[in-house]
Amino acid sequence: MDISCPSCAEPWDTDYLCHDAIYDTDLYNTAEALCDAFHGKLDDTYRFALEQAGWKFAGTHMHMFVRCPCCKEKALHPSSSLRIETRQLLADLMGDDIDGFVSFSEDLDTMQNARISRFSAVKAVA
Repeated sequence: MDISCPSCAEPWDTDYLCHDAIYDTDLYNTAEALCDAFHGKLDDTYRFALEQAGWKFAGTHMHMFVRCPCCKEKALHPSSSLRIETRQLLADLMGDDIDGFVSFSEDLDTMQNARISRFSAVKAVA
């Protein structure tokens, strides 16, 4: 299952986020055992290493990100501020329920994209 970045809409595989993203940080070079123990739960060490790699988080788990490393290379999504606020509220609401968080995030992205498309079509007609 993929979860998209609320800032740039880049899709990220949930397994990559939970198991492999930590290996793309400087932490891998200094503390490989810490990387092997990473399962998506953020403590200060993991959060710092991942934020240095370009991630920004709204919650206590890797899936609860609001910016990704691709954000600096891509244009921001038209409704990125609304998507970020929604993601932050959802992270607070869902707590450690990662499956629920990912599922709701996907549903919200679908609804928000449909809403943007509908308003764009109306604006083009007017």
